[in-house]
Amino acid sequence: MYITPSRIKYLLRQYMNDNCTGEEVNELMEAIRLGCHDDIVVEFMEENILHLENDGQPDLPDEKAMVIYKKLLPLSRPACFLVKPSYWKRIAAAASVIIGLGLYAYLFSGGENKNAVLSSVIPKIVETDVAPGTDGAMLTLADGSHIFLDSSNNGITVAQGATVIKNLNGSIIYTAKDSGSAVMYNTMTTPKARTFQLTLADGSRVWLNAESSITYPTHFPGKERCVIISGEAYFEIAGDPERKFIVRAGDITTEVLGTHFNINTYKEESLQKVTLLEGSVKITAGASDLVITPGTQAVFSQGKLKVNNSVDVEQVVAWKNGAFTFRQTDIGEVLRQLSRWYDVEIIYPDGIFHKLVSGSMGRDLNLTEVMQVLKGLGVKSKIEEGKLYVSQY
Repeated sequence: MYITPSRIKYLLRQYMNDNCTGEEVNELMEAIRLGCHDDIVVEFMEENILHLENDGQPDLPDEKAMVIYKKLLPLSRPACFLVKPSYWKRIAAAASVIIGLGLYAYLFSGGENKNAVLSSVIPKIVETDVAPGTDGAMLTLADGSHIFLDSSNNGITVAQGATVIKNLNGSIIYTAKDSGSAVMYNTMTTPKARTFQLTLADGSRVWLNAESSITYPTHFPGKERCVIISGEAYFEIAGDPERKFIVRAGDITTEVLGTHFNINTYKEESLQKVTLLEGSVKITAGASDLVITPGTQAVFSQGKLKVNNSVDVEQVVAWKNGAFTFRQTDIGEVLRQLSRWYDVEIIYPDGIFHKLVSGSMGRDLNLTEVMQVLKGLGVKSKIEEGKLYVSQY
């Protein structure tokens, strides 16, 4: 890709004035990513950003500076879709230029025209927005009663086969009673827009993604520790060489002794996947079985079980670490993840599945902020009547 210095200046000014098309935003960010004429970009910044104080902070009232910053943030967030570590200095420089240009537009306008300039730089407020998901789940006890953990007080105790304590961070810990007591089963369920963490009676830790569930005993007697899940869960299994840990999910069964792994068995996804981060696991599906090693993934699809040796583990567990990460992911899967996390129906044309996107963003963004990120990827969207309508540029 070659881009002239005048073209870069044009694109920066277009974005500053909120006149960039989707294609122009992509062109600008690709030029920054590739480092096209870095000297021109730096020179442009030095020539135009004259009203920044020595510490780099804008000489503006905090509230006005924040408004401008939020306008410019959507462009810097798509920049964070760059993956290689060597890009980060360029990303930081680009963000500085972009923020500075917004301030330049404000500071160099005449006093009576500042409102007009701000109205062109600051996006119109969207009346409808959707907050991101948060921690929370419903605990179903052995007798069928329910406890909603979004609103329950910390320190909750349930005496049905175990002691259950809810921590300050919202997670719960089971403490097993004596091994001779009756085994009772609980189910933890996360709806859309919720995740949850629990520690089982054997000390194993489980993270549930949105729209998922796990059924488990209140204590683990006998020679096996067995749980059943749906949706997606991340496990850190407490080591116990005498008792293997078994996870049944969809069509696959995973057996371990002590390890870290992720299971994804959402019904709407075409693949069922077990990704191993640490240790060793045995996967069984029908008459087939295989053992995978750290950094690999077992994939079950159309009755066949195979190993994926080129899995991106960081992408797989991003949800557990509070992020969305995509690497050449079809937009359909991206939108399904967003639908689960924001609990919103997403309407999109069939042809959009052919578009692949790469990038990362926090799961703490409001939906309108996510829409700006999608725009930077060439995907246009709008909220109407509580639904997100998506179309391809």
